Amino acid sequence: MKGAKFNANAGRNPILITNFSASSNDQVSSVWTHKFGNYTTLYEHKNAQGRALAIANNGTSVDLTDYSMGDSERTWNDQASSIVVKAN
Repeated sequence: MKGAKFNANAGRNPILITNFSASSNDQVSSVWTHKFGNYTTLYEHKNAQGRALAIANNGTSVDLTDYSMGDSERTWNDQASSIVVKAN
């Protein structure tokens, strides 16, 4: 895993919305998804605002440099500011 480490532990919460801390904001390069539940969604801005990237929860690591932000210029590498984890 690359970049800043951020743990969004959904546990038994069905939905968890978290803003990244100052040290993790726009510094995340990979995500280790929750192994249970539906999906993890990264957001470009705080409070689940802006562009979004939904990733299936399957307990694996996802390299954000592999995902375009849809503007043909940027990837999700070092772009996320908040996260939503939807678990069962």
